Amino acid sequence: GGVYIWCRLPAALDSREVARACMKKGLSVISGDVFYPNHNDGFHALRLNFSFETETRIREGMCIFSDVVASLLKNE
Repeated sequence: GGVYIWCRLPAALDSREVARACMKKGLSVISGDVFYPNHNDGFHALRLNFSFETETRIREGMCIFSDVVASLLKNE
């Protein structure tokens, strides 16, 4: 098993924008482009870590994440 989930976003969203919006709400996620050698892909994906947090904190984080994604999609 792993400790990360690779999350694909809707094509309308840029993972860097999602990561910035999440950080403003206290949730750290990693934009997918940093996992490509030339940072030329992964703009619609995020890497989520779940190895350290409690189940309660994971649920809280997923609520923040889903709110951010819904808000950004609404603004598209």
